[in-house]
Amino acid sequence: MATAQRHRPFWVYLLVFFCVVLGAGGLYGGYAFVTDPTGASIGMDAAMLRGFLDTYLPFGIFLLIAFGIVPIVLAWALLARPRWVSGITAARGWDGAWVATLTLGVGLLIWMAGQFVIMGYTAPIQAFTLFFGVAITLLSLVPAVRRYYRVD
Repeated sequence: MATAQRHRPFWVYLLVFFCVVLGAGGLYGGYAFVTDPTGASIGMDAAMLRGFLDTYLPFGIFLLIAFGIVPIVLAWALLARPRWVSGITAARGWDGAWVATLTLGVGLLIWMAGQFVIMGYTAPIQAFTLFFGVAITLLSLVPAVRRYYRVD
């Protein structure tokens, strides 16, 4: 599966950087919530959940997988472009890693919107994470990135 453009644009490396940093943060936050479902070890209080749940455990599992493991795997796939990932959406003309990364960015924006609704703005990490959602989404849509991940 060839692409229309062989040279990897700078924007791809920036996108990979954001995925790796998001993944590291997701692994840290997810692990912290799984090992301490009260959230106290990282300065969170179950009262912040406003009765939605009384534990951070489900959020920790979700963070660990969706915003920890997945972004790191996608960073690898964006660089390595394995055939099995590229082929997932090749019939539609796009590399599967690119589609999944764009979905990750939009998913992170939705996650943050839900977090703001449930908890309100409680910590600067929320703004930082929201910025990462915007960055991953917008970097995925940069024309050079889209051309690079277009599958012929």
